[in-house]
Amino acid sequence: MSYKCQKIENAMNKIPHACLILSLLVCMVACATIPSAQEVATANYGDLPTNLEETITAHLKETLKDPDSLKNLNPSLPQKLIFTSKLS
Repeated sequence: MSYKCQKIENAMNKIPHACLILSLLVCMVACATIPSAQEVATANYGDLPTNLEETITAHLKETLKDPDSLKNLNPSLPQKLIFTSKLS
């Protein structure tokens, strides 16, 4: 079998997997519902960590390429948000 035929055969073998994944994603999106106003208002995200600012600063010190970027760091408290999308 030539390399070109083998490459085409490999691509053809991936099509059923891609169709299965796409079908599952469509089913998941179809089952999604937009939360009610009451659900949004009463959503529980858990308690904030006691050392939130120190945790953020320590993580950024380890991961930022330029540590001088921390000079202007002013972390704010997280906000409770729910992202929704109205599909037409």
